Amino acid sequence: MRTLTLNRFPDSERHMQRMFEIRNFVRIVLAMTIWLGMVVSARAQQESGAELSTLEGLVGEWAELRTTLAAEKREWEERKSFWMEEIGLLEKEIASLREERDQIREFSSSVEEEREALLKEKETLTATLEAFRPVLDRMEVRLRREVEALPEPLAEGLVDAVTGFPASSAEAAETRVVDRVQKVASVMAGLEELHNGLHSVRQVLQAEGGTRREVNVLYAGLARGFAVSADGEWAAVGVPGEEAWTWRPRPELAERIRSALAVMEQRTTAKLVTLPMGVAGEESE
Repeated sequence: MRTLTLNRFPDSERHMQRMFEIRNFVRIVLAMTIWLGMVVSARAQQESGAELSTLEGLVGEWAELRTTLAAEKREWEERKSFWMEEIGLLEKEIASLREERDQIREFSSSVEEEREALLKEKETLTATLEAFRPVLDRMEVRLRREVEALPEPLAEGLVDAVTGFPASSAEAAETRVVDRVQKVASVMAGLEELHNGLHSVRQVLQAEGGTRREVNVLYAGLARGFAVSADGEWAAVGVPGEEAWTWRPRPELAERIRSALAVMEQRTTAKLVTLPMGVAGEESE
């Protein structure tokens, strides 16, 4: 009978020791694995809590953002309505301004056309007036002579007018045609008034013999004059000449002249008085 001892199986002992060491290593590895798992799990739980807190914060911010967006949307809708109304008013104003602009352009165009027509008419009238200068020269000379030949009492007011006529051809060329026409027309109107009226004046006349008499004179326009002295002893009929009036004695007309003057000056009732319109055989009563 044989007895077995461990020393007789040295390889088996080493194997068993190694197996034991392996078991201990495995146990240690498992323990470390479990510990690491626990650590990782704990850390994961901590991180998960942090993430959960962060998520809750994000959800709160998102909810607040949605509330802000909703409020801004409502405000935008309100402002949009107001702005659309303003845009509509501005579009109407723009349309009105465009219409006014078109009307102004049309008016400006018509005004410009009218202005051009007036300028052309002005040029035509200016040319016509310039061609009228020679006629004015002749009329001014003639009117000056007629006024200078008037009896002094009748020439008052017209002398100053003809004095305003150009005194030379150079002055006439520098004076506007319109101004000259106005002065000529004024003198002609004055002469026309004298021609068409009866005039009673007191005047000093030179009688026969060179004597001077202060007499009352009745002018029948500028065609005839009838003079009579205050005492009725002297009377004359005057006719116009190129340079002055000529007076011819007609003592037989004294009473009729005095009567005509009385009627003219309203010192007596109106009555018919005949006076001759001719002189020295050419009388026409």
